[in-house]
Amino acid sequence: MQKPIKKNIYQVLLAEDDPTNAEFINAILGRYNFAVRVAGDGRAALEYLEQESFDLFVCDIMMPHLDGLKLLETLKAREIPMPPILMLTALSDHDTVQKAKGLGASSYLIKPIGAAQFIAKVRSVMALDDENLVDKNLRPFSVQTGVAGDEIVISVTGCPLKNPQGDLIKAMTAALAVRHHYTSAQIQVGRDLIYDAEPFTKLAAMAQYLHRIPGIAHHQIQFTGGFFAEADVAALAAFKARHQVAL
Repeated sequence: MQKPIKKNIYQVLLAEDDPTNAEFINAILGRYNFAVRVAGDGRAALEYLEQESFDLFVCDIMMPHLDGLKLLETLKAREIPMPPILMLTALSDHDTVQKAKGLGASSYLIKPIGAAQFIAKVRSVMALDDENLVDKNLRPFSVQTGVAGDEIVISVTGCPLKNPQGDLIKAMTAALAVRHHYTSAQIQVGRDLIYDAEPFTKLAAMAQYLHRIPGIAHHQIQFTGGFFAEADVAALAAFKARHQVAL
């Protein structure tokens, strides 16, 4: 198998109709540098695959509207480019497994699955090594605040496992409690945030919060740090234009 191109984030489509299973798999992948899109049935998954590209497709076999095998048949008949495919099934019969492989599946797992078993199979199917896979547990998320004259200074390091916007706001609120007047803000963002699936959503929440502080003009909010050297250029430009901040 060809070694994949190293990416900061790998895009995964998960076709799973059971919300509990979907949440479990999402949590496993969320520990690493994966962005997961969930389709609740085969028909929704087909629409995603027709419109977008993914690095991995994780597909349950038993789904409403369009089951996993029929979905693979449709993809093959329409000649839709397919990423590596990992099938999930509660059916352990040989014929089902072989049919899935004949339709393009790379491998399969029989439910119930464990976290270690699942991520090991993902690594195998995608040919990911330690250089490709980033464990966010080794990059703990932290928000520190300080004051330099009339400027509030916020330092963001690591990469969050979950949405940390509440922690971000709490940290900024604590800093503002120290004094009540600031004229500028500097947000230092470490490189590790490039492994987050939606980094600009977090940064936008910070910018919007700071915009509401009397005395801090839009052009007096500056974002710096290693994240911006490697962030997507188009997303970076859109963020700057929308929130009127300095980079």
